[in-house]
Amino acid sequence: MMDLLLRILGYVIAVVGIGLLFASFGFRWSVIRRRMAMTQKKKEELYDTTLRNHVLFSWYDRLLQAAVHEYRPYMFVRLMNYQTVVFLGITVILLVLTKSIFYGVFMAIVFSYIVPAGYLYIRLAKIKANTQQDLSKTVIKLLQYYMKNSHNMLYALKDLSKDLKGDSQQVFGMLFVRLESGQRPKEAADIFSMQVGTWGRNLAITILRAVEEGTNVERVLQDYSRDLTEFSKRLGQAETNGREVAQLGKLPIILVPVLIIVNAQFAMQKNAYAYLLTPIGTKVFVLSIILALIGLALAKMLERPKPMK
Repeated sequence: MMDLLLRILGYVIAVVGIGLLFASFGFRWSVIRRRMAMTQKKKEELYDTTLRNHVLFSWYDRLLQAAVHEYRPYMFVRLMNYQTVVFLGITVILLVLTKSIFYGVFMAIVFSYIVPAGYLYIRLAKIKANTQQDLSKTVIKLLQYYMKNSHNMLYALKDLSKDLKGDSQQVFGMLFVRLESGQRPKEAADIFSMQVGTWGRNLAITILRAVEEGTNVERVLQDYSRDLTEFSKRLGQAETNGREVAQLGKLPIILVPVLIIVNAQFAMQKNAYAYLLTPIGTKVFVLSIILALIGLALAKMLERPKPMK
């Protein structure tokens, strides 16, 4: 225990020493903070000119826009900075505890990037399920508002978003905001497709045709509403209750402390806490947490969405 505290103290002294060294050469955090305090418009410009063209960053940004309703593109740079800080912190902590650079870096990547991406996919799956639950009724309402507003799709989307609730309201409302604000139409359609699923792509193309080209899509929307109604009936007849299976996904949470205690006994440790301070104990604990997170993810994905009232 004393050796561990001394190693941590050594790392802290090293970091403070490096900071003082930079400060002696004129480096000031206050200056850096002032330079980084950019306006929202400048942040958007920075993102557009640098990260937006990168395939990996572009994919992550669209995933964030699809899965988190409150997210906006100008937040991307700050979010990546936070994740980088978390990555470095986990790497240092695991390096101290396990004395393995490879394990520390690998697990830091898992917890800093892979786990958040997995969480976003779970959120997106829930949004998709909730949106698809009443998609046939939503398309019928969209058709009605489209006819009511003299075939003006933007006005129809605006009225529709006010009439919906929950995730459906957010999905169609943000599609209206993105199209009205002049955001890249293809990007808006891609995000909408991710949120709606199988039917989203064709529906997004239809909406874009109406907005950009002024094409009358009344007949197409009628066909969609009819096909979706039939599809919903068949899906309702074939649907099975997966709640019992979903509960099994929570089992690893209960098994985590049991697994740690059992491993501690095999390792001839007096208690589980002392076992966790050993390199192998830390590795077992981290892997157990990952198994628990995977189980929770499967449980959430198997839960049936609640129908909108």
